[in-house]
Amino acid sequence: MQIEVLKSKIHRVTITEANIDYIGSVTIDEDLMDAADLCENEKVDVYNYRNGERFHTYVIKGQRGSGIICLNGPASHKVRVGDEIIIASYALIDYAGRKNHKPTVIFPETQTNRVKAYLFEYQGKIHIAAVDLWCNRRGPYLVIHSQYPR
Repeated sequence: MQIEVLKSKIHRVTITEANIDYIGSVTIDEDLMDAADLCENEKVDVYNYRNGERFHTYVIKGQRGSGIICLNGPASHKVRVGDEIIIASYALIDYAGRKNHKPTVIFPETQTNRVKAYLFEYQGKIHIAAVDLWCNRRGPYLVIHSQYPR
């Protein structure tokens, strides 16, 4: 038997654009996609904090480092620029593996949509790490400021 579980979650990210004239989807900054383990064209659910709207769409890759979160097409009617949303994706796993499954959850800074914290498991405990994502000539890297066991 298989069950559907949370795979990836971007918790409280801010809408930067809404584009009715695009054919559909949500455009997400590629840094956020990488951090949340989301891929282009992946089905996601969007939950709006302001109005309670919940809907499905799919991911389009946005410019890396831009902070873009843009709802396109008909979904743009369900949000306003400045709304805070959750973006979540789910996966099917074997029931027997449910206790070992750990979703990827990130917490962007709502003013900039930059990644500020991760949930992760270390030595059997769930931790929250405060981080910054920086880039240099070799590419992006994470700076971990502190860790808080949960």
